[in-house]
Amino acid sequence: MSGEGTPAALDFYGLLRALREQDVEFVVIGAFALGFHGVARGTKDVDIVPDPTPANIGRLWEALRTLDASPAEHAEFRLEEMPVSITMKEEAGRPQDLIDIQALRMAEGLEE
Repeated sequence: MSGEGTPAALDFYGLLRALREQDVEFVVIGAFALGFHGVARGTKDVDIVPDPTPANIGRLWEALRTLDASPAEHAEFRLEEMPVSITMKEEAGRPQDLIDIQALRMAEGLEE
């Protein structure tokens, strides 16, 4: 049992079960997704990306309500926090990487 103000332990399968019971459309990304592809990586959370349609977001909120979950606050990301640097994308030089570089620089106000 968790103490006052301490988040409960992550129940990954319980979360997946609640999302599926509410017919939430989503994908799992991050460390948990890597694990399903055979790459072990420690994590304290699970990252999901829901379909952003209003009906699906409503189902997502209902699933989270059944888990007694509450939203966490997130600050805007900083470019230096990105796991893949602009330098790495420049070195790869693929067309999509060049598009990503421009988008990242625009997000940071480095380009218009």
